[in-house]
Amino acid sequence: MKFKHLIIPTMAVCIMTGCSSGRNIKVMTYNIHSGIRSDKVPDFRGQAGIIRAEKPDVAALQEVARFHRDTPELDLPLELGKAAGMYCHFAPAKIRPDRWEYGVGILSRKPTEFIEKVFLPVPGNIEPRCFAVYRLPGDPVCYLVVTHLSYRGECPGDDKVRMESVKTIKNYLDKNNFYPAILGGDLNCTRDTAALKYLAEYGDIWNDTDPRPITSLKSQCQVDYICTFPKGRFKLKKFYVVNDLTASDHCPVVAELVLHQNK
Repeated sequence: MKFKHLIIPTMAVCIMTGCSSGRNIKVMTYNIHSGIRSDKVPDFRGQAGIIRAEKPDVAALQEVARFHRDTPELDLPLELGKAAGMYCHFAPAKIRPDRWEYGVGILSRKPTEFIEKVFLPVPGNIEPRCFAVYRLPGDPVCYLVVTHLSYRGECPGDDKVRMESVKTIKNYLDKNNFYPAILGGDLNCTRDTAALKYLAEYGDIWNDTDPRPITSLKSQCQVDYICTFPKGRFKLKKFYVVNDLTASDHCPVVAELVLHQNK
């Protein structure tokens, strides 16, 4: 699916000031629950309103669906992009015979190059998972990875499945030298798990600046993360969780980042 040109907080933690030099990138990660509110009423426009109000340069989206059983005629990524006034791209991990597609995607303020969708190593009897890779416009060059990992309890040994998933993402970035990179996603695990500890070895997990707000209604903890690689390559201006568990069953998570030229 190619890009289509569209017509059309609770507590913020501030880390640094005087960041005007360098490239400023405002990133959101948001599990949009197939465009369905937490009370199970379809309403993607509420989610679009939140995204429009926050004005991210790019939003990494999870649980993106086209032709969902509750909205069988809705091309959600396209219509969400129109409602938010942004470009859209959708990377399905699962396509059903009844046209229902499900996966990850992005909304972006400027046309953004889609590089590749890569399937993650998960057991064959559970939901397929993938990550999508993009090159963000601007200088210095910067890559974005969007993913949604297997949920806790989905299969025996699911912690190991998520660990293998994050290793796959890291190995892919290494192999292609896709750095500096931003990772936005619903990682379906807490900060004390092996998968997050592994990512923290190589990059910065900006949720560490404020681990208190929950991001998932079901999990009642933070499972949605924004990370950057390599460690120390980005600086943080502000991190916050948008306190809204009504438009979706997840809160949007936002980081305002600064990327300087590598010296």
